[in-house]
Amino acid sequence: MRDSTGGHRKECRELDEPDVQDLDRPMSMTTGGKSISRVEPGGAGRSSAASSTRPTRWAIAILVLLSVLVYGQTVTFGFVQLDDQEYVTGNVHVLGGLSWKGIQWAFSPTAYGANWIPLVWLSLMLDVEVWGDFAGGFHLTNVALHTINAALLFVLLNRMTGSAARSLLVAALFCVHPLHVESVAWVSERKDVLSTFFGLIASLFYVRFTRTGSLRACAASLVAFLPSLLSKQMLVTLPVLMLLLDWWPLQRLDRSEGPLDRPGRAKPTFRQLVIEKLPFVGLSILSSAIAIWAQTAGQAVQALERYPLGDRIGNAALSCWRYLGKLFWPFDLAVFYPLVPPARSEAVVALLALVGATSIAWRCRRTLPAFWTGWGWYLVSLLPVIGIIQVGNQALADRYTYVPMIGISVALVWTFSGAFSAVGVPRPLRWATGLVIVLAAGVLGFRQCRLWENSERLLTHTLAVTEANWFAETALGGVQMVDPGRVAEAESRFRKALALNPDYPLAHYHLGLLLSDRGSLVEANEEFRRTIEFWPQSLDARMFLCINLQRLGAEEELQRELERTQSEVAEIPVEVRRVLQKLRSSPVGNESR
Repeated sequence: MRDSTGGHRKECRELDEPDVQDLDRPMSMTTGGKSISRVEPGGAGRSSAASSTRPTRWAIAILVLLSVLVYGQTVTFGFVQLDDQEYVTGNVHVLGGLSWKGIQWAFSPTAYGANWIPLVWLSLMLDVEVWGDFAGGFHLTNVALHTINAALLFVLLNRMTGSAARSLLVAALFCVHPLHVESVAWVSERKDVLSTFFGLIASLFYVRFTRTGSLRACAASLVAFLPSLLSKQMLVTLPVLMLLLDWWPLQRLDRSEGPLDRPGRAKPTFRQLVIEKLPFVGLSILSSAIAIWAQTAGQAVQALERYPLGDRIGNAALSCWRYLGKLFWPFDLAVFYPLVPPARSEAVVALLALVGATSIAWRCRRTLPAFWTGWGWYLVSLLPVIGIIQVGNQALADRYTYVPMIGISVALVWTFSGAFSAVGVPRPLRWATGLVIVLAAGVLGFRQCRLWENSERLLTHTLAVTEANWFAETALGGVQMVDPGRVAEAESRFRKALALNPDYPLAHYHLGLLLSDRGSLVEANEEFRRTIEFWPQSLDARMFLCINLQRLGAEEELQRELERTQSEVAEIPVEVRRVLQKLRSSPVGNESR
């Protein structure tokens, strides 16, 4: 057995030693629970602050360049017919621009689109004020926020670790990786970039609080956390993520003095660390409750009868590995992956492998603290979207990796960089390796981004790389049905979607619209009734059903349907209510069936 202070300790030090010579600034060496500092007592000092300016400026310039090269093309893109109509082009509140009435609507207790995201609505309203209906302007806002997020991530990691080279590599991968294209190139995913923007600011203030003990910094972190949750409830796990950062790289759980600790200042106990997170936990609990309410009210939460708990756990375990697979092999990415109950054997193997990997990370938490923190960050930040509470019909989604993949990138970059240093890999080779990885990810990110140019290109690609994708069939049919020369193709897609998933309401609805336009009113009404059966709050289906009944002269059935709509639909917009009232008072027709 090796002596705990002998060769094994030396090896661990080498594995975790930062590339001090890569940077023109003082650095620290993180060991398995110990820290050897090259920093003068009292912190970084003036010379350190001055010398850190140069790499920070260069790093941010590189990130801006990468973001422009990958995402600059989106300025020429339009909106897509996947949520963008609900969020922008068909949302009268957003199209009205930023106004007091619009602000009231954004913060009103309504679960529009099965979400309560007031700051997203306000940001889109502001885009309308600035850009009007120019889709490229909305895309530009997303790209700007994503670029700022990449820069904030670099600054955060650099401040916590003192390693500009590794921080830049993680931030560059975050900036250009194809998995993040969905969050940036999709206007409706303003939620991701805006929520992460505030979440990173909250984290920066938290780091300042841990270094200075300033209650003002702690309060600023809490204040920044609130708009993050008002944009999307993805970061409800931030208090737990902060505890992981306390372990590494902040080393607040280490009794020894860290490289950036203030001399003579006692470190908090674990209990104190938990207590200081309680205000954040309170906001997280409240935000989680709001999210569950909004998604339930919007009928997005799937019942256990449809997706049993066992299937959900199995899919969650498999998804954790599928996301990792897409990180290393980012090909065949799609906007929608149909949820298929996993085979029990696959689910068990995936779950056991997940437990095993977490156990290994825990055992290595002292020798490889970056690996433990990164792996923990990945799993914890995935929890809100892993599918235990199943929202929607997707098995997984690329956009869900926007924050979690930060953890995996940190774990891999710090672990492998330390290992390469330990075995004596030349510095130019290490830099070249990192450059090749970033350039490869950037090229793939650029290609993935091009798919978002328009709806048809995106959905055609999705159908090419997935199987039995009833969602994409329906969405592509919806794009095609507006072209009179492609109506038959659209109908074929709707019927194929229903053959794959007979319970999908949007396929019934679109088929009903197509049949109505053709004059097949009785058949169309059957599709609208199926829509209402699976989606009772679909006002459009109810309205078109009533219109068709009026055209058919079915007065008694029309009156019954109008009364049913009034009693079963919780909130009916004024404009829809007017249409229904007009149908109630207008004479019925007698069109041919």
